[in-house]
Amino acid sequence: MRIAIVSLSYLPITNSSLGGLEVIVSNLIDELKDKHEITLFGLSDSDLPVKIEGIVSSADLREDGLALDNKYFVRRYTTYQALALKKALKQAKDFDVIHVHLAEWQHAFLYSNNENIVVTAHGNYMNPRLTKMILEENSIPKLTCISKFVHDNFFPKYNHKYLAYNGINIRKFEFNDNPEDYLVWLGRITKIKDPKSAIEVAQKTGKKLIIAGGIDYQDFFDESIKPYLNKQIQYIGPVFGKEKNELLAKAEALLFTPAWEEPFGLVATEAMACGTPVIAFNKGALPEIIDNNETGFIVDNVQEMAEKISEVKKIDRKKCRQKIEQNYTSEKMAEKYLEIYQK
Repeated sequence: MRIAIVSLSYLPITNSSLGGLEVIVSNLIDELKDKHEITLFGLSDSDLPVKIEGIVSSADLREDGLALDNKYFVRRYTTYQALALKKALKQAKDFDVIHVHLAEWQHAFLYSNNENIVVTAHGNYMNPRLTKMILEENSIPKLTCISKFVHDNFFPKYNHKYLAYNGINIRKFEFNDNPEDYLVWLGRITKIKDPKSAIEVAQKTGKKLIIAGGIDYQDFFDESIKPYLNKQIQYIGPVFGKEKNELLAKAEALLFTPAWEEPFGLVATEAMACGTPVIAFNKGALPEIIDNNETGFIVDNVQEMAEKISEVKKIDRKKCRQKIEQNYTSEKMAEKYLEIYQK
């Protein structure tokens, strides 16, 4: 099958991408590339063993150093996403399927009547009224949601709709049944990921906390995270490969503290693949991913999260691994997408 994947994020898509949309696209391509002809439309410095149709480099996209939430950067970023889709659509006759993985999922609905488009919604930044207008304007693309939460809450009345859970390459995550005495928080350092709540849990419990991840907003890090760092609460920067696996696998638990309705929760699956239980706020899709009292705990606030630390040892770490093997592997994700492509 000839498959075009349109995915322009603000970070290159590589085999060592840190998280989110970039990891999902990388994992999907890795599963499909040996049996199908793949072309990626995105950042020109993306590095995968498939044909790359580059639109702009990440350096040029962020050449003036604007913050990710700066309105001028956002306008530029969304425009480049549209350009990536437009370039793929110009070559539509060369592909059996065009699969769109853009933060601005609506571009595919607004710019094309192509019947062979699959659109993965990694979330939805539109309000219900605008979402309805977009979907009514063009009801041809096949919309795929990454969780039941996204499926049921953001697009409840759209007919051409499927569910395909995100999947991780479980071979990259080794199981460990003998954790060490520390907690971990892993993710991009942003307000919506709320690492400050994890710090508060560490302060309440006296537990060692290791914070890892890239800094998306330096001002937020300097004001809300850096002043609280010490021997007990440490920040180690981004982690990749073996280092990431060991950090998650040796942790007593992962703290997942989103301040928004999390559309999926990729790091939760990565932690559980290592056998590490997840204590998470009751946000978005997290109750789907984490079985309360079985593979972790779902809580409503910092105080409840702190109280659950003492119960983590009751969790069977083997069940955490099994949950991922049965539901959230990149192989299962690719199989589901191929099924949708055929439809």
